[in-house]
Amino acid sequence: MATRKSPWGSISDLFGQLVGPAPLCPDCGAPNNGYTAVNLGGASPQHGDIAVCAHCAAPVQYYGKPLALKRLEGDDLILARTDPLFRFAEEMVRALMRSTRT
Repeated sequence: MATRKSPWGSISDLFGQLVGPAPLCPDCGAPNNGYTAVNLGGASPQHGDIAVCAHCAAPVQYYGKPLALKRLEGDDLILARTDPLFRFAEEMVRALMRSTRT
């Protein structure tokens, strides 16, 4: 009996550590050296990808080589927030931030 490959890939495809210097969040200055993919592809971040800072929930975009982060603003932010996966990622980070407050 043949097994069918999951569309999610392996769990190791969804989480990872960036190689090289960690991009810094333009809002809080925290290094963002890990990633969690919220799409089916599970690929590491590339130039142009959008993300949410894991420390302050700022909407950001990867750019350059080596990767850096810039704040997502204007039409790009509006478009990102129409994506349910982006909104889910924002809410997950905010929920984590609330749960770790002392």
